[in-house]
Amino acid sequence: MTASTSSQNFISTEKGVFRFPPKLFTPPNHNNVLPCLLEAMVLMFAETTPQRNNISDAYEALIHYGVGASSTIPLNSGNSPFYIDGIVEQIFNTGDYGKIKILDLERARTLGDTTTQRVAAANIYLDTCINFFDELATTKAFLNNSTGGIQNFDRVNALTHELLPELREGYTAVRDAIKKFDNSPSTHSF
Repeated sequence: MTASTSSQNFISTEKGVFRFPPKLFTPPNHNNVLPCLLEAMVLMFAETTPQRNNISDAYEALIHYGVGASSTIPLNSGNSPFYIDGIVEQIFNTGDYGKIKILDLERARTLGDTTTQRVAAANIYLDTCINFFDELATTKAFLNNSTGGIQNFDRVNALTHELLPELREGYTAVRDAIKKFDNSPSTHSF
């Protein structure tokens, strides 16, 4: 998946490459691309039929990558709904993306050459995001002035503020799944 702040984003699966809406409601920065894409999901209904199908496929792929086969387990159940299997397990173990087209070669290369390096790179990324969420939680999206009106509105981070509990919980669940994967006996057998 791409995470561009200046152009249309795409997601790649074994079924092909699909595009997200070209225009987003909230201006994206490197910390809020996912919330911006989620917010723009409603735009797929405004697209013409061929474009709408492709955008619908992009969100379907995002959801599939996000919840996989265990989507019936709620995040707050204490049992992580995420586990590493299928193509993600293959990428961690071998570095092979199979039939999935790599959309961001530079990002793919940063994962490293071994399972240990790929797991470490994923954990660094997730920890960085979780730390950003924790820092953002200490700020306010709306700053009120002395007359009771809104003095400053952080348009870029407002949606991320709204989604902070879910984003943090989701990223933490994925990080926990990667830790379980890394500690499993079969992980480093490739």
